[in-house]
Amino acid sequence: MSGEMPSGARRPVPASPSPVVIPAIDVMGGRCVRLHQGDPARVTVYDPDPAAVAARFAAAGARRLHLVDLDAALGRRPARGIAVLRRVIRASGVPVQFGGGIRSIDALQAALAAGASWIISATAALEDRDFLPEAVAACGDRLIVALDLRGGRPAVRGWQSGAAVGLQDALAMIVQHGVHTVLVTDTAADGTLGGIDLGILAEMLDRPFEVIAAGGVSTLEDVRALAAQARRGLAGIVSGSALLQGRFTLAAAQAAADGAAADAADAAAAVAAAAGEPLRAGAKPTGQTDGEPGSRTNCFPQSRCRPQPALQRPGPTSDLLCTEQVGPCCLETSRSTGRPDLWEAGPHPHLLKRRTANPSGERDPR
Repeated sequence: MSGEMPSGARRPVPASPSPVVIPAIDVMGGRCVRLHQGDPARVTVYDPDPAAVAARFAAAGARRLHLVDLDAALGRRPARGIAVLRRVIRASGVPVQFGGGIRSIDALQAALAAGASWIISATAALEDRDFLPEAVAACGDRLIVALDLRGGRPAVRGWQSGAAVGLQDALAMIVQHGVHTVLVTDTAADGTLGGIDLGILAEMLDRPFEVIAAGGVSTLEDVRALAAQARRGLAGIVSGSALLQGRFTLAAAQAAADGAAADAADAAAAVAAAAGEPLRAGAKPTGQTDGEPGSRTNCFPQSRCRPQPALQRPGPTSDLLCTEQVGPCCLETSRSTGRPDLWEAGPHPHLLKRRTANPSGERDPR
């Protein structure tokens, strides 16, 4: 994803070469704040002027900003989001994805008229049957549906209640109506600086939409682990508290994302070359069933392991985020690190051994 304003036309979702790091500016009472796990009673104020924060992020090289009107999201009045949106755009000159209380087409159009490049909606998108198709028609690729996950289910109304629909139904609606981008937030981690959980994204990747991840980013390792999923549709990484507290700079975070995405792409290409066939970006993972990221069933061509019904490999599988078949080999991604590993047939046809995913094709000494 780039910082340029997208067109309204529907287009196929490409494999992003590198996710963009998106600084977050949450606004409550006209001030830049962060909430701990979305709790409005646990507020940290970072700056009285959100526009000044936006200007600093712009000077640091931001390509995109994430702006949320928390008052509107929580149903509080007066909501100052549109006025703050205009000031942020004037101060920064950076495209803004804007959300918080966007629960009608009128509110959506008001935000577009105020200059928002993308519109974020959660409550109306998930609970108003007529809103989502109308919003897609009005915004096209500029609509972002937010899935704010709490206990595996979407939360709505400023994360204060659970949605009437479950996650699978929400994903089905998103695909049905051709939503281009989904913002996935781990609400339990948001504002905590406690680190990310890649498992939250397991149901979201390898689908016909781009994913922006939010919640818990605290280190450059978190950024790298997320960016390694770029081939699978991870297109953006939202960071709030870590940037505001100076845990790392925006430039360092974007460099980490660029490097990790490039490394993952190189590793996948090397695996494909070693396997003797091209690797499809965004290929649907095999070797797992929905809700079972650690499953190894049928991850390997059965012709290579007959008469055994499935392959086994040493070590635990609980850390696996996904597996995908690459020629006669199996590429798996670690849930905790995002690192791809290649497994191939060992001395016994039904067992797997690890082969390193590097251009030289050397064996992994482990």
